[in-house]
Amino acid sequence: MTVAVFAARDHHRAHLRPVADVLGVAVGERARATTLADVAVVASYGDLANARRSGYRRIVLMQHGAGQSYGGDRRTARHPAYPGGDDNDDVGLFLVPNEHAADRWAARYAHACVEVVGCPRIDELRAGAWAASTVGVGGAPTVAVSFHWNYHGIPEMRSAFDWYRDAVAALPRTHRVIGHAHPKRRDLARWYADHNIEYVASFDDVVARADVYVTDNSSTLFEFAASGRPVVVLNAPWYRRDVDHGLRFWTASFVGVGVDDPSELPTAIDDALRDNVGRQHLRGQVLDHVYTHRDGTSAARAAAAIVRFAA
Repeated sequence: MTVAVFAARDHHRAHLRPVADVLGVAVGERARATTLADVAVVASYGDLANARRSGYRRIVLMQHGAGQSYGGDRRTARHPAYPGGDDNDDVGLFLVPNEHAADRWAARYAHACVEVVGCPRIDELRAGAWAASTVGVGGAPTVAVSFHWNYHGIPEMRSAFDWYRDAVAALPRTHRVIGHAHPKRRDLARWYADHNIEYVASFDDVVARADVYVTDNSSTLFEFAASGRPVVVLNAPWYRRDVDHGLRFWTASFVGVGVDDPSELPTAIDDALRDNVGRQHLRGQVLDHVYTHRDGTSAARAAAAIVRFAA
């Protein structure tokens, strides 16, 4: 039995790497049609399409991130890149972080196996960035601010940056701030520099340095919270409160301090940094919903499921 693990994008490779390490294989960038393994393991719809074109017939899709989907709107309910989406028929095994994603895949593809394994990326962060964290060292707390890329499929897929840009620009006057962005968001590095905010490209470095994480719609919201530190959840007026997609919108939005008005941002950050016992308890409850397993063995659990599938 041979397994090929590959991903074209760095952040997808980061999710696959802990599993590949357990399997004893390297993570490649693309499938190679001339040297097909028995099973292909991917973490995105784009890499699934690459595996299909290369001739793979046995494919494992491991959900990168928190398994977010947008099933509350018919326009995106069957988007192929999210749980429950179309054109994933040739996936034989779905590996997911939670029951929400599992239910959507299972309902759409009755022929496939679905296993809830947690998030191997959290295993890697625990062994790397969390262990090397400098949080609490060097005086004033560090605030990391990040935004998702701007996809206009539906309102909830838009970034909240335009709503908060002035509030973020003013933050360095009162707080020590670093800036981050989704890998597909390439305009913010320059914007941060223009506003006296250090840009930190690596999320591992953000986890190692930040005391609090502020973002709009990203799986990194939950990954950072899983480190045991507070988060601030940025809502925009175009995020519809009467549309329920699950997870970030809205059942898991209580993982941190929510902000609706940009003028509230500095106060919300200070409130989050106090991180009282009640908020820690609520964060833990939400994380148990997002990551069914948080015991540090998600990579091993995923690798075991792949071995069973490939046998």
